Amino acid sequence: MTVRVCCAFLLVVGLYGCEARLNMERVAENNRQPVQRTDQLMAVAANDEVVVVVGNFGVVLVRPRASADSWQRLALGRDANLIDIEVCPDQRFYALSNNRQLWVSDAKGEHWRSVPIPTLESLLTLDCAPDNTLWVGGSFSTLLSSLDGGASWEEQSLGEDAIFTQIDFVSTSDAYAVAELGLVYHTIDGGLSWQSAGLIDDDFYPQGALFETSGEGWVAGLGGSILHTRDGGQHWVAEPTGVAAPVYALQQVGNEIMALGESGLLLRRSGEQWHTVSGVGHGAYFRDAVLVGEQLILVGGSGGLVVVARNQLR
Repeated sequence: MTVRVCCAFLLVVGLYGCEARLNMERVAENNRQPVQRTDQLMAVAANDEVVVVVGNFGVVLVRPRASADSWQRLALGRDANLIDIEVCPDQRFYALSNNRQLWVSDAKGEHWRSVPIPTLESLLTLDCAPDNTLWVGGSFSTLLSSLDGGASWEEQSLGEDAIFTQIDFVSTSDAYAVAELGLVYHTIDGGLSWQSAGLIDDDFYPQGALFETSGEGWVAGLGGSILHTRDGGQHWVAEPTGVAAPVYALQQVGNEIMALGESGLLLRRSGEQWHTVSGVGHGAYFRDAVLVGEQLILVGGSGGLVVVARNQLR
C-alpha cells in the first residue's frame, strides 16, 4: 500500500511539474487590446462621426468613422449584456440590453446612461423610426414605443404568445414586425395600430428580417433558410442559398443585400441569386454589419470584428 501511494504521489507531482506556466504578460497584453477573444459582439451602427459596436458584459467599442484601426473600449458593466444598437436620425445611439435597459449615448458614443424599460416581457429587438421614435419588441407579441428618447414608453400587445425578433421601419408611417411562429405584422400609421400581414409557413422563426419597401422583404433563419415576399408578407418564396448554417441577420449594403450567420457565413444577393463570399477569415458567427464608406464592418463571436473592402465582396 505504501509503494502504491508513493507512486501515485510521484505521478501527480510529475503531471503538475510538466504543466506549462501561464504567460501572465500575454494575458495582460490581451486585456489591454480594445477587442478581446472573449468578446461576443452583437451589433454595430454608425452615424456621420463614429462607428459603435456593442456586445456582452457591457462592451462598447467606438472609433471615428474615418479611422479604421483606432478603436476605444468602454465598459458599461458586466450586467449590461447588449444585444442591439441603433442610431437615430438625430445622430444619437441607443443600445438594448437583455435586462430591460435602454442605454442612451450622444452622437460621439462616448457617454452612456441607462434607462429602465417598464415592462415584464423579455425584449429582443430595437429599431428607430425616421421620426426618431424608438421601438422595442419582445415576448407575448409586445411592442413598446418612446417619443422622448426612452424617458417614457407606450406599451401594446398584439395578443400572441410569441416573441418579436425584428422591427423594420420602411418609412415614418410604414413598418413591419416579425415574430416566432411565422407571424408578420404591418403598420401604415406609424405604429398606432398593427395588422397581421400573413404567416410564414412551418412556424418559421425569423432570426433576421429586412424590408426594402412596403411590399418587398426577406426573412432568414435556421438551415440557411432565406424567404422572400413581394406582397407585404402574404406569400413567401424560398430562395436557395446552398448553405446549411443558420442565418442570423440581413443587411442592406449599397444596392445589394448581405446575409450573415454561423461559422463566419457571409452571403451576397446579386440579381435573384445568393452567393457565398469567401476569404473573410472568421471562424465564429457573424451577427451584424454596417457599411462605412467603402468598407463593410462585420461583428460577431470570439472577438469577431472584421473589416472588408467593399470591392472584395465577390
